[in-house]
Amino acid sequence: MSYCSSTDIAAEYKTITFGSATSITSSTLATWCSQASARLDTQIGSFYSTPILEASSPISFSLMKMYATQLVQLRVNRALGLKAGIAQDQESFATSAKNIIDEVKDIAERRQLSDAPRASSNKYGFKDYNNTNDVEPIFEIDSEQW
Repeated sequence: MSYCSSTDIAAEYKTITFGSATSITSSTLATWCSQASARLDTQIGSFYSTPILEASSPISFSLMKMYATQLVQLRVNRALGLKAGIAQDQESFATSAKNIIDEVKDIAERRQLSDAPRASSNKYGFKDYNNTNDVEPIFEIDSEQW
């Protein structure tokens, strides 16, 4: 399941047509949407059940759709620039994508996706009820805790 679609991306580019006979096809856009969504799921999957569904978590889904669309737009802009012979700044592209991913990771770690279902295991892979209930275990060195 993708958070965005080729139709969503095409809507961002009013003067460009994406289709089977164009430089970037609808099929390519759909693949890029799936890849962007998978990339986002890897960032939030430690804290939330993925994929986030629009029907049950409309607010969180909207956020993921926005971030997935931004990631795909970066790829489209880069591809269109390359096809037009415009020099590409690889570092700028990588930095923009990293900023989006870092923002998503931060949202997940702060548990700000209020309507999204929580994952049943914590970020370390242990299945527990602490993660579901937002309890973070704290272990202190040189302290009697039990």
